[in-house]
Amino acid sequence: MQLISRICLVASCPGGTASNVVTFLANADVALSVMMTTVSTFAAVVMTPLLTKTLVGAMVPVDAKALFVSTLQASFVVISFVHKTLTCQDLHTHSEAL
Repeated sequence: MQLISRICLVASCPGGTASNVVTFLANADVALSVMMTTVSTFAAVVMTPLLTKTLVGAMVPVDAKALFVSTLQASFVVISFVHKTLTCQDLHTHSEAL
């Protein structure tokens, strides 16, 4: 039971960082790879709880709503960190230009 639920969770989560690096090394379209990674990451916020409830919920009780909320909270933490980092870099770049 635990192995099946773990495999389902790992399989439904995106793993785009490695694909972006391989895309860069292969001289392929990195912008397309980053865009596809972004889309799959945002889709995973909804699809991970849905797939977990659908596939694992038949064997183990799954609270899809709580899983969705915790996934959404983790996503907001990452997004806010990235936003703050980009904003600080932008402010730092503008202050050096003055």
